[in-house]
Amino acid sequence: ELLSCNFIASPEDIIRAHICFRYNTLKSRLALVQARLQDIESLIKVKNPSLLLQLSKAPAPRQPMK
Repeated sequence: ELLSCNFIASPEDIIRAHICFRYNTLKSRLALVQARLQDIESLIKVKNPSLLLQLSKAPAPRQPMK
């Protein structure tokens, strides 16, 4: 036997707190990224409106499969 681990179940309130923390962290990060994207979009709209039109019509790039 190379490795053995004994786990102890955490109380439900601690698990719930961890999940809430992670969810709220991701939620705030999403808000920051969306705000940044909105800033970039407004800058492109002022500097090069035709580019913004092309970007909004372009299909989303596909993620390569791993």
